Amino acid sequence: ILNYNLASRPGERFDGVNVDIEPYIYPGFAAGKPALQLQWLEILEKMIQRRDAAGSAMAIGPAIPRWLDVNTCCTDITWKGATKPLSEHIQDMSDYISIMDYRDTADGSVGIIAQAQSEIAYAEAIGKPNSVVIGVETLDIAWSGDPETITFREEGRAVAERELRKVYDAFAGSPAFGGIAMHHYDSIRWLPSVWGPNAVYPPMPADSGPPGAVSSPPTAEAFDHQSIDLAYGRAFDDTEVEHYNIYRSTDAGFTPGPENLAGQSRGLTFTDSGLLPDTTHHYRVAAVDAHGNVGPASPAASATTGGTELRPLIIDELTVTAAGGPATVRIRVTDLATGEPVAAAIHGRFTKMAGRYLTMNANSDGQASGVSETIGYRGGEVGFQPLRITAPGYYWASAHDRARNVE
Repeated sequence: ILNYNLASRPGERFDGVNVDIEPYIYPGFAAGKPALQLQWLEILEKMIQRRDAAGSAMAIGPAIPRWLDVNTCCTDITWKGATKPLSEHIQDMSDYISIMDYRDTADGSVGIIAQAQSEIAYAEAIGKPNSVVIGVETLDIAWSGDPETITFREEGRAVAERELRKVYDAFAGSPAFGGIAMHHYDSIRWLPSVWGPNAVYPPMPADSGPPGAVSSPPTAEAFDHQSIDLAYGRAFDDTEVEHYNIYRSTDAGFTPGPENLAGQSRGLTFTDSGLLPDTTHHYRVAAVDAHGNVGPASPAASATTGGTELRPLIIDELTVTAAGGPATVRIRVTDLATGEPVAAAIHGRFTKMAGRYLTMNANSDGQASGVSETIGYRGGEVGFQPLRITAPGYYWASAHDRARNVE
């Protein structure tokens, strides 16, 4: 980044770098204290020394977890003759810090304000204005954490703005407070005011037309009996390409449309899965801009899935109901060819106003059910997304589900 800045014109340069190393995810971080803690400080110090040697004004700000000042893994760290919390050593050397203060309420002992208070106080004590940035989460993180307390994804933008106003009010008089960092750009754009028919999304910039075609036609290659990998060239738009529509058919001369939309991709590759074995599938790709305008479809690419002795199963029924409290999902899986129920393990998660991950066991009638976390709002939308289904002698032919991703 230093080399890029040195080779670029002033208006093209980065103003700063947020350094998100996260050595504490290593299992030996706490047990081996203070080895990795000191290595973390040494790496940060070397980055700052190289920045200074380059004569750059670029700000360097480490991302730190909200507990770095109180967890026993990181208190009483001796560095350059001083013993203090690891967070304070980092604040001493850095231009700013970004606290990963991932909570969905401002108030309370574990709220956003309380979790940032000591870092704010320390920055004031050492005289570093605008040096504590408070990071909050809007990403859909049911895959890796507890969505009930970490992210504003389930609550929506209106609740997020209400809680963040409390944070701004709480630290309005502090010279150390450097504002809020939202994690991350796409998830903020996709966060509605509320989940439901009255949802309002952030306005998009002006757009004069659909994107162009992909710059190189797709290629398709079968991976196994039920999945095919696609790759294609980038498309361009006067505003922004939001994603790529992937259309699939067993008819070589098909016309792309909603009825044969296989999926969407944010990148230049896509894996189409849940297909039938020994079957030739044809694909066309079209770019979609931030306003929903669809560009021209590409020429077709084709591939044939391999064979297997496994039988395909599908989701035959999927319903989600919510009437206060938790939502309930009910699901039924069957043999695709015979329609007979299949006993299976079903993994999935709730979406929109809920986010809990579930593992359910469908019994001999192929049926399973589960409940979400408590939903604290009277109205809105909640859904369920199946992620993995396993049963002896079967594979999940998800492309042929009769019910899928109910919302």
